[in-house]
Amino acid sequence: MPVHTPVIHTTIRHILERPHFQEAVVIGDEASLNRTVTWVHIIEVTKLDELLNGNELVLTTGVGWYENEELSLSFLKQLIHNNVSGLCIELGTYTPSLPASMIEYARNHHFPLILFHEKVRYIDITQDLHSLFIHQHYQMVKELEDLSSSFNHILLNGKGIEEILYEFHRRTKIHVCYLPIQGDSYFYPALSLAEQEKRVKEWVEHKTWHQQSLHTSRPIMVLTHYFADLIAYKDGLAFSEFDELAFDRCATAIAQEVMRTTYMEERRRQQEERWMHDWINNENNQEEVSSELQQLQKGTFHSMAVALISKNHLLPSHKNREGLFIQKSMLARSVFEERGVTLLATSMPHAYVFILLYPGSLQASIFRERLYSGYQSLVKEDQRGTFPFFEHLVFGKTVKAAGDVPISYQTAKETEKVKSRVPSLALPFYENLHLFRTVLKMEEEGDLEDFIDEHLGELLRFDEDRQGQLIQTLKVYLQCFGSKQDAAKELYVVRQTLYHRLDKISELMGDDLFSSPKRLSIELALHAYEYQAGTM
Repeated sequence: MPVHTPVIHTTIRHILERPHFQEAVVIGDEASLNRTVTWVHIIEVTKLDELLNGNELVLTTGVGWYENEELSLSFLKQLIHNNVSGLCIELGTYTPSLPASMIEYARNHHFPLILFHEKVRYIDITQDLHSLFIHQHYQMVKELEDLSSSFNHILLNGKGIEEILYEFHRRTKIHVCYLPIQGDSYFYPALSLAEQEKRVKEWVEHKTWHQQSLHTSRPIMVLTHYFADLIAYKDGLAFSEFDELAFDRCATAIAQEVMRTTYMEERRRQQEERWMHDWINNENNQEEVSSELQQLQKGTFHSMAVALISKNHLLPSHKNREGLFIQKSMLARSVFEERGVTLLATSMPHAYVFILLYPGSLQASIFRERLYSGYQSLVKEDQRGTFPFFEHLVFGKTVKAAGDVPISYQTAKETEKVKSRVPSLALPFYENLHLFRTVLKMEEEGDLEDFIDEHLGELLRFDEDRQGQLIQTLKVYLQCFGSKQDAAKELYVVRQTLYHRLDKISELMGDDLFSSPKRLSIELALHAYEYQAGTM
């Protein structure tokens, strides 16, 4: 395999080797000679404002400031403030010599002064250096394309992260470290185990290496979630433009490799977890389930819940549904694991199913809060995508024992049924169905329509005949606990309109709306009507 010479960044030291600088005298130390130069510019004005981008080599005759020591020092300070790499001055024509204060200030700031004691053609210098920069830029682009091609070859052949790190180091001579949230870290070239542990600990605690000043890092993001840090570090020269761009490509290749391996791991996991089908359907024994769970976690899971997404919600155009589910499972697993919840995923004939397991012995309410938080985070992820997926996620009853997971699965299906009929259900958890759970039982027994008609029939017929809004008014009035002011505000009507509607409701239903048995029946009927109609 041929060894590539990395694209170097041009420094003052390199420029002094050019033909036009053979007779130049340099005032500066080693640090000043290592300053990076990306462009060359002729300046004769004394107020620079925003004329410079940084890293330029400035050429001047000093005609604007040579007679004024204060002005010459101000000119130098502006150059250093604008991150100029060096100053070339032609002595003799306009500037006989430099003030001592200017030389001292430059030395104190490791800023190189390049003096020409004979007349030089700045036009020749600029043409020469600009040609050099353009050629180096072309070489840099070519080298980056070649590096990207090497990374792609490594990815296509499945050679892994270590090979990517090796290729990056081989091309750039820069040391690199891959530090994942979970799993083994990689250093290339390798360090001693003690040094690795030291650096990992320091990075985790401080996100920096205090003893390694020349380092840069990139987060490795997969499906918008943070998986690892990629850190490059070196001695000597600062990172060049090529170094930074090559490091970006390395980070992209690492992210693609993490995505590929995570995808394959998720696929393998789902293929191996077919035992979950039997568990969900209550078709295997407790010893088998306990054995499988023991492989996931030492100890006992104390809270469990089943969540599902009906496949009916996915568009027919989503041909690679299983591939989509694997990607979404990766994201869901990451979100819930951040909250200490273990996630198992499997595909059933009519639904995608997640089993969520919590090892902590905290109250069930803590587990539910973490489920709420995870669900809301996933819905936000939906908003960044092109189509909804997690907004169709529903949750079953929280249970304590593995043997009750089939119950959680059945109640998740009940939650899905309510959610599909009542889209306004904010948190689609079985525990939040409340009266809708009774509505489902009434529907099973065939009592739903008679119950709605018995308690709301008169209002429904009035609204249908006269395009009234008595049902909506009654619902809001009860939600506001009988506060006419709040109800009018919620309905966006004046109080007189609300009073008129309430009078009509009392005429049709009686004055005892808030008597305990009647109010409970009316609220149940309103839930039943919302479930049946899909809206209120």
